[in-house]
Amino acid sequence: MMRIATLFAALIGLLLTAEPAAAQKSEGEDFLRAIRAADASKVVPMMDSANGPFLVNYRGSSGETALIILVRDKRPLWVRTLLSKGANPNTKDADGMAPIHYATELQSFEMIETLLVGGADPNIGNRFNETALMTAVRLRNARIVKLLLDNGANPDITDSSAGLSARDYARRETRNPELLRLIEEAGKPRDQLQFGPVLR
Repeated sequence: MMRIATLFAALIGLLLTAEPAAAQKSEGEDFLRAIRAADASKVVPMMDSANGPFLVNYRGSSGETALIILVRDKRPLWVRTLLSKGANPNTKDADGMAPIHYATELQSFEMIETLLVGGADPNIGNRFNETALMTAVRLRNARIVKLLLDNGANPDITDSSAGLSARDYARRETRNPELLRLIEEAGKPRDQLQFGPVLR
């Protein structure tokens, strides 16, 4: 009899903890739907609710967070708002992609800058350990390469697919030598950099 009572109590405990979790998940999916629909009338009060910190970092059944959806939809103002509400810019989706990876693929300077200011790790790797800097080199985007380097991107991290770094890829990129120059200069003290003609 005692054993049945103990089992019954344990079952009740499980039900009580499962119910709030299910409710949170449902609210999380509602939040992501509102984010996708750009429905500020729903998003804003949900972010400001007691569950706001959970919602802005909720990873949905599709594997996406609100921040990733907003980056892919090219909505920098919304991204800023979510970051100000505590959204983690380094949470990856089901494909191992963080917001900064998508922003770099889109070559959105403003979005990358916003994410970096909001705490994005410039050295975070995707599932192949490819960093945003590697992607920027591959896309031959010198402006984004410089932005990432100026914010602490490490050009010597290697990916897991080819074992090459952003520096290695820049060396191979003969059509745009500017990329390698930016990487090489990033490792020098400022007083060693040359800004214009040198008189000898």
